[in-house]
Amino acid sequence: MKNDMGISYLPTFTIESEIKSGDLCEIKTDLSSKTITAVCAHHKNRWISPLMQLFIDLVTANEK
Repeated sequence: MKNDMGISYLPTFTIESEIKSGDLCEIKTDLSSKTITAVCAHHKNRWISPLMQLFIDLVTANEK
């Protein structure tokens, strides 16, 4: 995280301690969307471990 380059759109609660310590700084924007999209992909013909299946189940729970 300390390479002095890059911008990321993260929920504030995930980086509160880094903001307080000065390791990261917040950039105010006019963005109105609070949605963050994540993508989980896996090869359909490969074995899925029980932990990976649990993760897939958790992230797709609202879709069912």
